[in-house]
Amino acid sequence: MFDLLGQLFQDQPLKDLLLEAIRYGEDPQVRARLFRKVEGAVDRERLLALLERALTKEVMDPGRLAHLREEMERAGARRLQPHYLTSFFREALEKLGGSAHLREAGRMEVAYVPPRMRKPGVLRQYTRVTFHKDRVSLPGKPQTDFLIPGHPLLDAVLGGVLEAWGEYLERGGVLVDENATEPRLVLALEHEVEDARGPASRKLLYVGVGFEGEVRAEGPAPYLDLRPATEEERRLGRGLAGRMDLPRLLDKPEAYAVEYLAREHVEERSSVRRGTFAPCPPSSPRPSGSSLPSPKGPPVPRRKLAGG
Repeated sequence: MFDLLGQLFQDQPLKDLLLEAIRYGEDPQVRARLFRKVEGAVDRERLLALLERALTKEVMDPGRLAHLREEMERAGARRLQPHYLTSFFREALEKLGGSAHLREAGRMEVAYVPPRMRKPGVLRQYTRVTFHKDRVSLPGKPQTDFLIPGHPLLDAVLGGVLEAWGEYLERGGVLVDENATEPRLVLALEHEVEDARGPASRKLLYVGVGFEGEVRAEGPAPYLDLRPATEEERRLGRGLAGRMDLPRLLDKPEAYAVEYLAREHVEERSSVRRGTFAPCPPSSPRPSGSSLPSPKGPPVPRRKLAGG
């Protein structure tokens, strides 16, 4: 943000001019003097010069733009896209005994919510639901429930999924990286930054570790580059997981995350509080690999790291 008004009214702050106008604005001499000050401050040539300086030096600085672009890409990767959420919600609801049907683009009709999911605030059916903010209200179409965290229906579906399949989140799953040449274990480590007021920021740090113990950062959303495994691939994944020395391997990615990724998270949060931008950390090379721990292998819990 460029403080344009602050630059225009350097001699006397705009706040003082406004207070003076409120107190003495009825006096013709005061009014004329204030008018001259404001007219001089917003002189067209001066205004254009300030805008040019803001765009070339403040806003369009190449280093700052590169960092902003990288942060936007990271945020976009971390944010779950509405079409993924729609697909997940519909399949989860149907597996739990309910039914949902696609209607207008980005909108669904929930025809039936099973009784065991009808917690307080959850209806038997919904005319329309959506994960798309711009699809909540459409001309000539039924009003839509916007499904966001905290909505009773979404919370009921998520609770049902965790109750039915939560154990698999602890065990892990087998996914396939089409570009990999060696298998690897990918861990999601939860890191939280706290300040004097309590939790200030929380994010997942993804770390990959190979059979030989080599550890590397996996980026903000490595699962987007992976696909579900076939039955044969799952069988191979179970065999690989059985040969892993998990207690030894699990310590290494946590130590790596604490030393590198957690530190970047703390600095990122500190730079936001200072109103500045942290230097872009060097990108870590992606590790090669092809699978995550098998659902039938030993439990692989999501660990929580402390930071502050």
